[in-house]
Amino acid sequence: MVFFAWMGGFMLYVDGKPRATLKPRELKRFIHEGSVGMPIIVEADIEDRSKGDAFSKAVAILQLAWFVLQLVARYVQKLPITLLELDTLALSALAGIAYGLWWKKPKDV
Repeated sequence: MVFFAWMGGFMLYVDGKPRATLKPRELKRFIHEGSVGMPIIVEADIEDRSKGDAFSKAVAILQLAWFVLQLVARYVQKLPITLLELDTLALSALAGIAYGLWWKKPKDV
């Protein structure tokens, strides 16, 4: 549940209107004060928010893989590779790591 809170999954409503996104500490404080009830979150609720997100991430990873494959092919053929392409390769590696770490993060949370 803490991970869900860090992702912005809990919203404070005042008079039926969203006021602020609650961080884990704030949520814990409100629960201890009795201002809000302890939310019951099941894994199905979280998974329900990630519909279609795997497809968009898969497309992005395919694009990254295609770019890396082109660079490797150019390197094998001893064709020149620009500094911009090397920079993009480094950012692609970081993006791949980020996608791997955040693969299960629900969409729009």
